[in-house]
Amino acid sequence: MLRISFGYKLGKLRDRTFARVPPTIVPRSGDPAAAAAQDRFLSVEAKAEIAAIVRHGGCGMSPFAFLLAASITLNALLGWAWIDARDARTVAEQQRDQARADATAASDAVEALDDLAKKRAAVAKPVQAAARAAAVAAQQRATHEIATRRPSPATTTPARRPVCSGGNRGG
Repeated sequence: MLRISFGYKLGKLRDRTFARVPPTIVPRSGDPAAAAAQDRFLSVEAKAEIAAIVRHGGCGMSPFAFLLAASITLNALLGWAWIDARDARTVAEQQRDQARADATAASDAVEALDDLAKKRAAVAKPVQAAARAAAVAAQQRATHEIATRRPSPATTTPARRPVCSGGNRGG
């Protein structure tokens, strides 16, 4: 397994000296070629410190590295949350635009129906007036005919009761 180191790492050692570590790929198994490359940059004290750290299971994570990892993680989470919010906003805007288009289409259809109803009412007015005049004329004729009619003899004679044949029905 390989550990990749980028840039130069400055670390404070026990004897208050500093070691400069160049960017290298350092195998964990202790490759001789990598050790030879490190020998050129490290002093004897730094090598002893590194050996002590390796013997005790590593130095752990420095506070700066921990803060950097936490910052990267939180930035990634915030980025994902922002992308989700942006997508939700885009969907809501599309739904709003579709609802607005549907409402506009419905309003236009209502206006078209209103115009059609007004046109049909205008065409029907003369026909309705003619029918109204014909109805008034028919009513006047009927009233006049009823008033001027002579009574018939059947209406002036008293009504006769029919005689029932057979049986006594109380009459």
